[in-house]
Amino acid sequence: MSAPQPPPGVTPPTGGVGLGVLGLLLGLVGVVVWALPIDEDQIRQFTPFPFAIGGLVLSLLCLHNRGRGTVLAGIGLLLSGLALIFGLILATNYALHYLP
Repeated sequence: MSAPQPPPGVTPPTGGVGLGVLGLLLGLVGVVVWALPIDEDQIRQFTPFPFAIGGLVLSLLCLHNRGRGTVLAGIGLLLSGLALIFGLILATNYALHYLP
């Protein structure tokens, strides 16, 4: 038997949940990484940025494709935004601390 066909005018979701899961994981790592007890050459305040930007891009790509995993991508978007805010707070705090 063949798979049932969707009604005319309705497009089935394409793609998998890969982008949504990656966006979620990058957002989660970005939210957590700033709290880790690492401070090599005072880079801790800048560590959330790569994860936040990567999570934002992947989550937005997943939401744009309207494939499966949009809930995961939405949560990843939220976590990536929080990571970006945490990183901005930490970087601003660092810059204000070392200004004369």
